[in-house]
Amino acid sequence: MTTVLVYCCCCKKKKEPENDKGSQKLQQIYFPSVKPDMKDPKMIQPGGSPLYTPPGSITPVQTPTGRIKAKGLLERRGSNASLTIDLNASPESGRWDGTPPKESTGVEYLMTAGHRLSRQDLKNAVRNNRALHQEFWEIFTNHPEKVSVAGSGMKNRYRSIIPNEHSRVILPDSEWDPLSSYINANYIRGYECEPHTYIATQGPMSHTIVDFWRMIWYEKSPIIVMITKLKENNNIKCENYLPEDNSSCTFGDIEVKVEKVKVKQGYTVRYLSLKCDGEIIHVLHYWYTAWPDHKPPQSAKMLLELVKDVENKRLKLQPSKGPVVVHCSAGIGRTGCFIAITVGMRQLKEEHSVDILGIVCHMRIDRGGTIQTHEQYEFIHQALCEYEKELAEPEQTTVNGFPGD
Repeated sequence: MTTVLVYCCCCKKKKEPENDKGSQKLQQIYFPSVKPDMKDPKMIQPGGSPLYTPPGSITPVQTPTGRIKAKGLLERRGSNASLTIDLNASPESGRWDGTPPKESTGVEYLMTAGHRLSRQDLKNAVRNNRALHQEFWEIFTNHPEKVSVAGSGMKNRYRSIIPNEHSRVILPDSEWDPLSSYINANYIRGYECEPHTYIATQGPMSHTIVDFWRMIWYEKSPIIVMITKLKENNNIKCENYLPEDNSSCTFGDIEVKVEKVKVKQGYTVRYLSLKCDGEIIHVLHYWYTAWPDHKPPQSAKMLLELVKDVENKRLKLQPSKGPVVVHCSAGIGRTGCFIAITVGMRQLKEEHSVDILGIVCHMRIDRGGTIQTHEQYEFIHQALCEYEKELAEPEQTTVNGFPGD
C-alpha cells in the first residue's frame, strides 16, 4: 500500500494596522520625462525617415524660456486621435464655447505652446539637435481618426493621411458625382495667422488630377509649388499633371497651357494659362527637384531662394488672388517645411525673433502631422539660421543719448 503524503502550505496574511482618517496622507508620485528610444525605429508615416516614438508621458512643465510642455502627449502620439476645432472659439480669450473638444489636452498644447527664439538663441539652437528632436516629439500630431466624407478613401494617396475637417478645402458639388467636392487638401494660415494664405495638399493621383485643377481654378490660386519628383526609389510619388512645355491639355472643363519655361538653380518655373468658360487666369508653377528622398537637403540655400522668389510674387499679388498651393507626395512633410520656413522668414524679418515651435503647432491645427520627422524640424531651424545671416542688425532706439530698454 502506497501512502501519499500531501503537504499543504498555508500563508498567514498579516493584518495591517488601520490608520486614522486624520493621519492618512496621500502620496504624490512624480514620473521623470522619458527620452526618445533611438534604437527601435517605428515607421508611422509613408515616404519619410523612421520616426522614433518614445514611450511614457511628460508632465506639465513651465520652462524658464516660456516653453510649455503639455501632459500626456507622447502616449497619444501612437494613436490616431483627432483634434476637433470649434470654429466659434475665441483666439483672444483662449476659451471654448460649448463642449470642450475630444483630446482637449492636445488642443490646448497646439494653441498655446511656443518657444520664442532671439536671433542668437536660434544660432545656439542648431548646435543642440537632441534638444530640437525632443521638442519635436512633444508636439501633438493631430491626425484625424477617419474620413469625414463617405467613400473618399479612394482619393487619398495614403490611408493614414487625411484632411482635418474644420480646414478642409471643399470643391463645388457636381450632380453626377457626389464625391466631386472632396479633395485631400487643407487651408493653412500664414504670418500672424492670416487665413487661407496657403493650401497644403497631396500630390495628384491619376484619378484626382481633374480635382486638383478644379481647386486651382475655383480658389484662383496664383502659384503652385511642387516639392517632389514624380518617382523616387521606384515609388510613384505624384502623377504628372502638367502638359508638355509649350503645349496644352484639357482636364475636365479646364484647359491648361504652358506658355513659358524658366530654369533656375534647383527649380523650374512654368508660366501657365488656365481657360474655362471663356475666362482665362494665369498661374506660376514652381517645381523644386533638389530635395532628396527621405531626408532634408544638405544645404538650405537653394530652397531659401525658392521661398524668397515665391513669397515676393505672392505679396505682389495679394490680396486680389487666392492661396498659394503647396504639395509634395503626402502634403505634410516637405510641404510643411516649405510653409514653416516661409512664415519663419517673415517673422524673423519683422520681429527679429522666431517661434518655430508655435509655427508648427498652428500648422498642425490646420493639417495634422505637418512636419513628419525630427530631421525636418531640425532642418527648418538650420534654414532659418542661414536666412538670419542675411538680415541687418535691428536698430536700437535711444533715450537721452542712451540705448533704450
